[in-house]
Amino acid sequence: MGYGMEGGGDELAGRRVLLDLGEERIIEEHIVPALSPPQPGELLGPGEDARDILPRGPRMLIAHDGYSVKTLRLPWRTMVDIGYAAVMGAASDLVAKGAAPHAVTVALGLENNTRIMDLDNLIQGIVGACHELGARYMGGDTNISADPWISVSAIGFTVARPPGRGGARPGDIIVATGVYGAMGAVALDHRVAERYGWVREATRRPRVRVELAYIVARHHSYITSSMDVSDGLSYTLYTMSRLSGHAFLVTEPPLYHPELPEYCAREIIHVDRHECIWDRVMHGGEEYGAVLTIRPEGVIYVLDEMKKLEIPHKVIGRVVDEPPGLYREEKGRRIPVPVSRWDQFRGWTTITV
Repeated sequence: MGYGMEGGGDELAGRRVLLDLGEERIIEEHIVPALSPPQPGELLGPGEDARDILPRGPRMLIAHDGYSVKTLRLPWRTMVDIGYAAVMGAASDLVAKGAAPHAVTVALGLENNTRIMDLDNLIQGIVGACHELGARYMGGDTNISADPWISVSAIGFTVARPPGRGGARPGDIIVATGVYGAMGAVALDHRVAERYGWVREATRRPRVRVELAYIVARHHSYITSSMDVSDGLSYTLYTMSRLSGHAFLVTEPPLYHPELPEYCAREIIHVDRHECIWDRVMHGGEEYGAVLTIRPEGVIYVLDEMKKLEIPHKVIGRVVDEPPGLYREEKGRRIPVPVSRWDQFRGWTTITV
């Protein structure tokens, strides 16, 4: 697959590929040892075709994400990073709905000439993400594929009503968690952005803040809608607006990386710096923050907990009683916001709204 080696090992180990071992040995020697053992009361352990999980709440949520490995393969991402990012993508969907990830299964489609070392590094990233999330790596499947892929299922539990994408009401306050701008620079500026260390570091292993799940669950009566930000902030906001049936008016940009203004001044000289910042916070992806719409009377409680738990967040606007749409409000003017997203078949795509 052409990925660089990341671990140690002798020269022979570095040359070994999946074809040398076969599926059974790959599973027994490289995947099963990385799986989580059964917890008290569970009957099925690593190596079984299925695993049993004792529920931790009355409502179970499941999220599934699949990726072509090449779409996750930024030039500076290693195989460890790819495994990590894939798991975080599925976990982000659960967290935005108020469920902390509890168990993860992963299916892999790889070429038979993939190096064993690359497989081990991919598994290392999966295990590392699960450890970060407090989740268990429970198993999955292995397949051969000329176009390598990774597919992740994540399961979580919640005691509360999970908010949907629609449901925002006029007067609700819009809050965005996470820090934006780095992936927008990658999406819009391509090779220019990769020269910057802060861009590479921010996009190498996107992190999901599990603590947000507990806030969403605890204050579900105030949160009218939610969605994770995985395909770009503009797409998230527009989708929630469309499904809610009301316009979203954005009055402030979300939190963005402190290096972004200087980057815009240095690299994007043909565009006003203010507009450059807006473009790069709106049109990114894989930030894995969340957008919440919150009833006004509950905002103080939600924001207070976010502050205590040090979850990056900012109030960015409000829901208004007008037809669906996404707008910026500046100096009394409303400016329609272009909507774009990563399309698995088309790449970066602008949506006609």
